Amino acid sequence: MPFVPALLVKLSLILVLGLTVVGLMRGFSPAARHLVLLATLAASLALPVVMLVSPQWKVALLPSSGSASSASAVDPGAKNDKLITSYLATSNATSDSRPSPAHTVSAASSVQPPENTESLSSSTRSACDSRL
Repeated sequence: MPFVPALLVKLSLILVLGLTVVGLMRGFSPAARHLVLLATLAASLALPVVMLVSPQWKVALLPSSGSASSASAVDPGAKNDKLITSYLATSNATSDSRPSPAHTVSAASSVQPPENTESLSSSTRSACDSRL
């Protein structure tokens, strides 16, 4: 959702909530009601800054229609069928059903550090460098 509509929705929720709480506080002192109104106003003024500074989550609820994962979303077994077929094709090509020691790969050697380490923190970067 773009910034301005998201801001308007959130501001509306904050203001409605604050005014509802003040309306329910009829028996309380005016100072307490004004404190709630002050907190509502402060939250409303801080919201645009918080929205700009905070990280954003972009979650795709539905896969795009042209994506390759749409087939596996419709048929969860499609990916497994491809894996089984490729495994059977490779195992039939070899005469021995057990993999030779030359073909085994340890888990530690298959881990590769990320290509771009500029955006990583120093502790993460040093952990990646120590694995090399």
